[in-house]
Amino acid sequence: MGRGHGGSRGGGPSGGAYARNPELDTAYGQEQQRKMLETTFLLSPEISYRERLVDKKGYRGVTDAQMEAEIKDAITQYSKEIGLAEPTQFTIENTRATIGKKVVGASGFTAVALDKQYYGGSYAKSEKLARQRQESGFSVETSRPVRKTVQHELAHATYRYLSSESKAKVAQLYSRFTSDKRTKGWGSYSKTKAEEFYAEGIAKSLGGKKDFYTTELRKLTW
Repeated sequence: MGRGHGGSRGGGPSGGAYARNPELDTAYGQEQQRKMLETTFLLSPEISYRERLVDKKGYRGVTDAQMEAEIKDAITQYSKEIGLAEPTQFTIENTRATIGKKVVGASGFTAVALDKQYYGGSYAKSEKLARQRQESGFSVETSRPVRKTVQHELAHATYRYLSSESKAKVAQLYSRFTSDKRTKGWGSYSKTKAEEFYAEGIAKSLGGKKDFYTTELRKLTW
C-alpha cells in the first residue's frame, strides 16, 4: 500500500490516542491489509502458520504453539495499528550480523529472519531472554517483549516507505532524543542510529508507554 497505509486508532498502555492513518477506515484499506496478511500466510486455512516459518534448509522453525500465536498476534496488531508496508515472509534461522554477533531479528526487503535461538524453542524461554534484554537496558520496555522484536522488524519495512522529508524529520527527532536525559523506557539500542530509533519507537508505541517521541514517530509514519 506504500506510505499512507495505516491502522486503527491505538495507544500504548498509558492511554490516549495516536495520530492515525485514516486509510484503514475505508473498505479499500481494510481489504488491502487483509490481502497483505493472506500473503503473509496468516489467514491460510490449508497450512498452519508454523509450517510456513521455514528457513532455506527446510527447518520447521516454530515448534511452540504459544510462540506461533504470539507471532501471528504481533503481525495482526501491527497491521491494524500501523499497516503492513509489504507482504513479508518470516523465517526462523541462525541469524548473525556482519560483525558476527548474534541478532534476534533481521529485516530484508521481503523477509524477516527470526533467530531460532529465541523463536525456535519454547515461548517461556524466549520471553525470559527478551525480558533480560529489556532489564539490561538494551531494548525498549514493552508489556510483550517477544512480540516487540517482530514489530520492530516490521517497522523497518515501514521505514523504507517513508518519504525523504519524513526520514529527515525522524533524523531531527533522533538528534533531539540522543541528548534528552529525561527519556524513560528506552534502551541503548535506540541510540545507535535514526532507523533503529524509529523501529524501537514504533514497537514501544504498540506495547509500551507512550511519550513525546513515540507520538511524534507515529505522526511521521503517515
